Amino acid sequence: MRAAFGLMGFGLVVAAAVGFGIQKGTQKHVPVADWDYVDSPNSHPVKQAGDPVPTPKNLIVAQGGVASTPDGIHVRFMGISKGNTMNPEHYWTPSGGPMEEVFDPPMGQMPDQAPRTDGRYRELAFSITADHWPVDASVLGFIPGIARMVLPEEDRIFHGWDPERALHIDRYATIKKTGVYVDDPQADSFILGLATGEWKTVDAAKNELKGPPYLGNIVAKGSWGRAVVTKAISELISSGADATKGFGSRSAIAYSKGFPTITLTIEPASGTVDDEYRLLAFDSAGVPVPLNSSRNTADISVMQVKQIASFEVQSRPFQFLKFDGVHYDPVESLWKDVVWGPNQKTQSIPVGDFSAELIGLVSTKLGNKEWNNQQYVTKTVYSVDGHVWKDHPENLSNVTESKFGIPFGAQPPKELPRPWVAQVKFHFSDDSYPRPVGRVKVFGSDSTTPGQGLHEEWNLRPSFQNLGSELIPLRSDLYVPISLDPKAKVAQLLFEVATGKWVKVFELKPDPNDIKPMGPDFRIYSLEVGPEVRVHYRAPGNTWVDKKVGDAKLDWRQVRVFARMKSGQRVPMALSSYRSEGGNEDLRPTYDLDREATETEGDMIALRDVEAFEIESRTISKGIMVVKLPDHEK
Repeated sequence: MRAAFGLMGFGLVVAAAVGFGIQKGTQKHVPVADWDYVDSPNSHPVKQAGDPVPTPKNLIVAQGGVASTPDGIHVRFMGISKGNTMNPEHYWTPSGGPMEEVFDPPMGQMPDQAPRTDGRYRELAFSITADHWPVDASVLGFIPGIARMVLPEEDRIFHGWDPERALHIDRYATIKKTGVYVDDPQADSFILGLATGEWKTVDAAKNELKGPPYLGNIVAKGSWGRAVVTKAISELISSGADATKGFGSRSAIAYSKGFPTITLTIEPASGTVDDEYRLLAFDSAGVPVPLNSSRNTADISVMQVKQIASFEVQSRPFQFLKFDGVHYDPVESLWKDVVWGPNQKTQSIPVGDFSAELIGLVSTKLGNKEWNNQQYVTKTVYSVDGHVWKDHPENLSNVTESKFGIPFGAQPPKELPRPWVAQVKFHFSDDSYPRPVGRVKVFGSDSTTPGQGLHEEWNLRPSFQNLGSELIPLRSDLYVPISLDPKAKVAQLLFEVATGKWVKVFELKPDPNDIKPMGPDFRIYSLEVGPEVRVHYRAPGNTWVDKKVGDAKLDWRQVRVFARMKSGQRVPMALSSYRSEGGNEDLRPTYDLDREATETEGDMIALRDVEAFEIESRTISKGIMVVKLPDHEK
């Protein structure tokens, strides 16, 4: 029996019209989640029998899911899905467990499409890189034991063959996805062939096809094998009774315009898939005739048939990579530690009259792209009780933390350890005036008792140092990096947050001398509130006025200021900035007014309209949360 990669219209063993399967038996699969639906039977019966594809000659067996060709192409088997999803959470690794990585570019957690109903279909995802790029490769993939040599192209794609024919590899990793129907529940491997080498001339052959009928006729032959017409498509302007005349009844299709075409398939004499073949065509004068030929097929218009006097047959070898131990279904035992969906167990503590709620934990890894290789990025998301969390909120997939600390003087920035990141939600109103201030400190600890066995605060990070040393406005969602020292058993998060009732602690009337107009260049008047209450503004002669106007003793408290207007209205003042000095870790809120304006407009209050400033404060409350990191990745 001769072999072909393309269509096969010659030498077939024909089975009963109802078709037959090639399954060895059944194997019950226990779904691991709602998306892991029960597969339907293959609705594309095999109509021809034949031997499975022979084991290729140039075969490299992957180790750890990774294999490389001698010419520097590296292939990593990433994962498998049921072909109806773009969500990486619904892929599994070749070993059957949860896939921890995301695709690049990320595809997001888009809703799955409806389950497929035409067979046990699987989408395989490979990450492919090359030492030297760009690379254009021909591709030949199949499942050993399922893929048959004699199947025509229209049947192959439903029974173990990869339908992809070509692959372009550029500078960055190429994600190749291919769909295969896995008829045999015992199948456990996949072979991927790549042909990238130089084409070499094998032989020359005379064109033996001069006119119709075309289908099934030999076009060229030699020691290398033969080229046979395996498809004849009539694309005639006429759609009458003669539309398919001369093309044979099999595979004849009438279209509304264009020219008739035929497809040639090269059947190598070797009966193997070891080499890729193509044809070059020439007329009687040796002038090339344009021909689309690759991976053992060639398409020719009928008008070209009479032009072609001879063919040049070329070939190049495939390099085959074999991936063993492939699980075409998730393995139930590897998913027992996985939880699904947004509503998972959380952990909360009171902090004054607010609460801090731990939502999830993210383990990180160093980014592997040019734009993130100086950052730690999401690796795996866990619920607070230590389960791998799938279909989690998408924001947890986008966590980033710097690899380096903040440089000091001439010292180079210090490389920081790989962190975990905890998502904490504070339960307070985002529209409260003003937003609560606070900070978080992270300690390793030997004890699960809050506040006990604390180690030195060891892991301040650049994106979090403000929270580690100063009181700053908090958002309802906070992402806390945690890098424990090696001896720590747990992390303890110390939350210090302004809560409680606002109390008026100070009232100040503007100094009439500060209100005198001095020109448009001297209009900003700043009120600073901290351990002292101070006033700042620039005066003529480029002098800076900085004077103390009261002892408020408002350090380590949250402050807010109202302007009591001469009209009787009480206006909350918008925070303009924070000030700090030297080693004082407190940030002092500052409020700007306009010394020149004759009336208040928008957010900028006219100083001359203010009867008095009313300063209120509230205390800082503390709470400690004990966080146990999952044992999986300590």
